[in-house]
Amino acid sequence: MAGDLGRAVEILEQNGRGKTRLAQRLRSETRLLSPGYRLPITGSRAAGPGGPTAGESLRVLHLLTNSLPHTQSGYSVRSHNILRNLRDHGIQSLALTRTGYPVMIGKPWCADDDTIDGIRYRRTLPAVLGATPEARLLQQVREAVQIVEDFRPHVLHATTDYRNALVAQAVSRKTGIPWILEVRGLMEKTWIASHATAAAQQRAAGSEKVRLIEVTETDLAQEASAVVTLSRTMADELERRGVPSQKITLVPNGIDPELFEENLTPAEARAWLGADLPADALVVGAVSALVDYEGFDVLLHAVARILDDDDVSSSVRDRLRIALIGDGTAAPSLTRSAQELGLEDRLLMPGRVPQQTARHWV
Repeated sequence: MAGDLGRAVEILEQNGRGKTRLAQRLRSETRLLSPGYRLPITGSRAAGPGGPTAGESLRVLHLLTNSLPHTQSGYSVRSHNILRNLRDHGIQSLALTRTGYPVMIGKPWCADDDTIDGIRYRRTLPAVLGATPEARLLQQVREAVQIVEDFRPHVLHATTDYRNALVAQAVSRKTGIPWILEVRGLMEKTWIASHATAAAQQRAAGSEKVRLIEVTETDLAQEASAVVTLSRTMADELERRGVPSQKITLVPNGIDPELFEENLTPAEARAWLGADLPADALVVGAVSALVDYEGFDVLLHAVARILDDDDVSSSVRDRLRIALIGDGTAAPSLTRSAQELGLEDRLLMPGRVPQQTARHWV
């Protein structure tokens, strides 16, 4: 069954494949999710700077999965806006992305550092990439400890999932710097939702992987010095899992007020975009990463049902269009679904667009 890590390793060993890269990866992933697991740290403890002194700016090291300019998504935009707003409040920030990023997403000629809007993003790009998930996290720990020596952060800030948290935990143990965990989602729920059918999702929900991820992420949230999350629903779930309510701070997703400054009419925005849309079109859709768990296949089926519903006026049906702005792994399947549902003439998928263009789509 999908998600039974231990059984998968057993099967590989029984078939003489116990030393393959796949088996090594699965063993490493299982170790990372073992109850109470901590990344091993070597060498003597390196003391952090303590709190800021009088007149000194607070400094924060952020541990991120991905970032601008190489990934444009809700995750990377939220991260960037948090760092920008911290800067505007006098807090110095430096971000470190996961080992191998963005080379691992097909961008081998990237720089070791990017500065966007004055925010510095440092990359973890070792000469030889660690062979297992555990080895790659240890490479990031070493990179982060080097940054600590130069940048001297007062706080570590990790975003979910558990891998970033494990790195923050290890650096904190090494340096004594307190760490904050920002819970933006529940990894196990996202993994369940990535399965195509209800039956597959039900099987995934009962898997070893789901159970281990939930336990690991809960343990890390309980150990963090503080926890930040996006909504009351998420906070309630964390409290249900045993995270003290007094540790949890809500920082919801916001809306950039600049979005409202241009005040374009739909007709003006469509003209600016050059979009192939009737002047009176009713447009549904999103500007987003096109990934399975966002559920855009449900949107396509919903539109198809509306078009087949005689109780909906012909005027509405004739004007209905779908716009999915962005790119991602689900784009090919969404295109196929639109064709199967007879929606290809109503669907606009321009792919990834610049931020200014995305604003006009909104």
